Amino acid sequence: MTILEQKVLKHIEGYCKINTIEIDAETILADLHEFLERVNAPDDLSAFFQLIVLITRVNNVSSEVANFIQKMLCLAPYIYNAFHAHQMVVNDLSINKEFYRNTYRKGWCHERPFYVLLICSWKYKVDYHSCALLAAFINQYFDTLDSLTDPEFATKTTSREEEACSNFRLMMELGYKTFDASRVHILNSHLPLCQDSCRLN
Repeated sequence: MTILEQKVLKHIEGYCKINTIEIDAETILADLHEFLERVNAPDDLSAFFQLIVLITRVNNVSSEVANFIQKMLCLAPYIYNAFHAHQMVVNDLSINKEFYRNTYRKGWCHERPFYVLLICSWKYKVDYHSCALLAAFINQYFDTLDSLTDPEFATKTTSREEEACSNFRLMMELGYKTFDASRVHILNSHLPLCQDSCRLN
């Protein structure tokens, strides 16, 4: 376990203790690892905080869409709240900088394209259409992940996953002008799943 992961785990445990949330350390670690694996985070958790900011940014536009994305990413509400409600500060400035960084490292676009897509959300348009489109993409991403990562569909230089995530990031950025926001069937494609999830809980 890296130093930053230890700090993250300690921070979550502290939040649960302060708020009398009865979850044991083993469960917290399991929930954290499920989330990290789901988003393909790097071992050192670099840029982790951008995932929290993503949910907050979407929630400011639509709590329904934010809840859907949070569930799709397997981000337990108490883990999100631990960082949304309380800032985590690490004495080691270099580790602290990595935790809060908002840029990706060389090689990440190829090795972990979905993670790059998520941590770059601060560059995206912030309105309902854009947030709903992000939710629809995330839903489609997990539905088609097997084919996206299948070597048979890759080119010599890039995988289908890298290509899809890169193109989507470009389309979502503020400077992109040609997106047709009238395609409501795409924008709202996450809603039936979102509503089903709400009924189950």
